[in-house]
Amino acid sequence: MGFCRALVISPPTLDMVVFGGRFKLRVGGPGLYGGLAFKMMGCDVGLVGPVGYETLRTTWVEGKLGLHRIGYVSPGEGFLFTLTYANMGSRRFTSFSGRVQALDPTVVLGTLRDYNPQLVLISPVYGEISEGLASYICGNVVYCALDLQGFTRVNYVLRGSRFRVVHVSDDDMDYEEVRGLKASVIYYTRGIRSVSVVLEGVEHRVDGPTVIVEDPTGAGDVFTAITLYNLYRGFDPVEAARVAVKLTSRILSDIRVTLEETEG
Repeated sequence: MGFCRALVISPPTLDMVVFGGRFKLRVGGPGLYGGLAFKMMGCDVGLVGPVGYETLRTTWVEGKLGLHRIGYVSPGEGFLFTLTYANMGSRRFTSFSGRVQALDPTVVLGTLRDYNPQLVLISPVYGEISEGLASYICGNVVYCALDLQGFTRVNYVLRGSRFRVVHVSDDDMDYEEVRGLKASVIYYTRGIRSVSVVLEGVEHRVDGPTVIVEDPTGAGDVFTAITLYNLYRGFDPVEAARVAVKLTSRILSDIRVTLEETEG
C-alpha cells in the first residue's frame, strides 16, 4: 500500500524519566513517539493538541524531525510528567504536574477535515479529550485507535461508547478490567514483554522480544502506531500485533538515538 497520512491527536509532553535512581529530562508524548513510528512506516504525519510554554521544546524537536504539529498555545506550562521505573522490565509509575488544557474540538475537527488522514491515533495524556469527541472521530475514520492511558490516569474508563481498536497497558489497568471495555479489538501490552489481543472477548497471546530495552518509555505509542498501520495494510488483528511486537524494540531504539542526536 502506498503513501498514507496519519494524524495523532495528543498534546506534547515534557517527561522527567527516573530509572534506577538516575534522572533525565526528555521531550515526549504520543505525538512524538507514535508520530515518528508512523513516519518510519512511510506516512506523512500531523499532530494536534495544546502546547504550553514548557512543552514548546517538544514541538521544536517534533518539527525538526519532520512531524507537522498543528498546535495552538494554551495557558500554563503544558503537560509535564514524572515517569519512574524501579529496574529494567518493571512497570512504570506515572505522576502528573502542570496544567490540564482540554483539546479544542473546533481545532481538532478542523484539522481532521483539512488533513484528511487515513490513520488516526487518539492518545490523551491526562483525560483532555472527551469520550464523545473521541467516539465521533473514531466513528468517522475506519483506521482509528484509542489509547486509554490518559483516561485511566484520571480514574475514568470509557464505558458508553464502542471503539474498533483500543490500546491499554499494564501500567494503567489490570488485565481483569480489560474484558469490560467496549471495543472490537483490544490490545493489552505488558511493556514490550507480551501483548494480549482480545477479539470479542477471546484472548490471543503474542510474546514479546527476548531482549528488553532498558527504557521502554514510548513503547506503547510506537506499538499502537505500528499496529494501526498494519491493520491499514490489511493484516488481521493478531498478525498486526505480532509484526508490531517484532518491530517495536528496534524502532524505539532508533527513535531514542534520533532524539539524542537532535537534542544534543
